[in-house]
Amino acid sequence: MERSVISGDLDPRVLSEFRNAVENIRNTAWAVQQWVDAKEQSGDPYAVLPALAARRVHRATQLANDLCLDLQTVEVTADTGGV
Repeated sequence: MERSVISGDLDPRVLSEFRNAVENIRNTAWAVQQWVDAKEQSGDPYAVLPALAARRVHRATQLANDLCLDLQTVEVTADTGGV
């Protein structure tokens, strides 16, 4: 994968999906760290939950926009698996 990224031998949409996945992992790791820190400092770990919900809304919007683009470019049809 690293060689494909460096050589530019990836469709930009695939690279975008990869970046989004990494961003989601990074944000989830941040939330876990915030939760642990709050518990260790006798804080309210539940204060992290609104940030997680906001990230889910962001991801859902991103997925909906990507799916709309797929539908507009006829990359997703009635014959596409899972539809």
